[in-house]
Amino acid sequence: MSMFAEVYKVDEHSLSFEIHDGKEMSYEIYMHQNAQICTDSHCLIANGKGSQTIVSLPSPLLPQYFTLKFENGETLLCGYRILPLQGMYNFRDMGGYPNKEGKRVKWGKLYRGDQLYNMDKEAYDAFHALDIHSIIDFRAYDEYTKNPNTPAEVYQIRQYHCIPEGKAAAMAGDLATSPSAMHHKYDIDLIKRELQQDPDLAGKSMIHQQKEFTRNANSIEAFRDTINLIADEQNIPVYFHCRGGKDRTGFAAMLLLALLDVDEEIIMYDYLLTQRAREKKNQAYLEKFRKMANGDEAVAQVLLSYFDTRKDYLQAAIDEIHQSYSSIQEYAVQKMGIRHETIQKLKSNFLE
Repeated sequence: MSMFAEVYKVDEHSLSFEIHDGKEMSYEIYMHQNAQICTDSHCLIANGKGSQTIVSLPSPLLPQYFTLKFENGETLLCGYRILPLQGMYNFRDMGGYPNKEGKRVKWGKLYRGDQLYNMDKEAYDAFHALDIHSIIDFRAYDEYTKNPNTPAEVYQIRQYHCIPEGKAAAMAGDLATSPSAMHHKYDIDLIKRELQQDPDLAGKSMIHQQKEFTRNANSIEAFRDTINLIADEQNIPVYFHCRGGKDRTGFAAMLLLALLDVDEEIIMYDYLLTQRAREKKNQAYLEKFRKMANGDEAVAQVLLSYFDTRKDYLQAAIDEIHQSYSSIQEYAVQKMGIRHETIQKLKSNFLE
């Protein structure tokens, strides 16, 4: 796997620089505002070594980028992988990933994440500073009307609704907002009965949903529209999202990275980063579900499976594609009707 790097906010006073396949090299860290390599001496902020370096530095305002200059002279651009916007927990920049041709996904152009309704008031200004030109919303209309992307639909930038059939994702939304465990008594009793017949019940609905994304006509249309919109230069930088930024968003991200010739190992890495983003949130959900299930751990794990991000979920979709097609790109062209010209536009827009 080719080297790439990213930055995470540790707390209010420190950042973590994480290098993948950096071979334990030493490097200098430069901070700047533009998504271009910069090694000016006045931008130097710290030195690092190895796969992770913690730097004492108050979280800088967005947008912000960093250049790593390695001891062998190589330079590498990186930015926040999970952007620290108040109220958001899974707002991510997909930049920096290498593809099979030696190019990289541009930073600051392709964002994925959770619903913008979660943002605190101050975060809307930070979002606006990213100069995002369009939003693609995968939520069903009832999800959107309950939690719209205000204020003023994030300063009146273009919004598109591309709605795949994500019934399991919608169920998770209902479960997350339920105020009472009694409301789910029937569901819990049903889960207990189903577990008696199938001890491996947890996660099966999510696996089925991911498979359905590959073959359901409405889902194919929604993701085809998404790709065509993102290939249109006037729509980028772009932010695409669902409710939690993991299932519908994860499938779209898989398609886009595959069309950019990013290796499936890195595609899965990007998908599983939601585990990191949602770690505290999912732990709170698990405690809630244990109470709802009166301590029945198997039932709690079934409920948690709607909120978790597991390798076998996305892998089920990838395997489904590979049963009939030699690659995800071939599937996109032959099954989804994506034009070769569109793929070239994507590469032009997002690779450097």
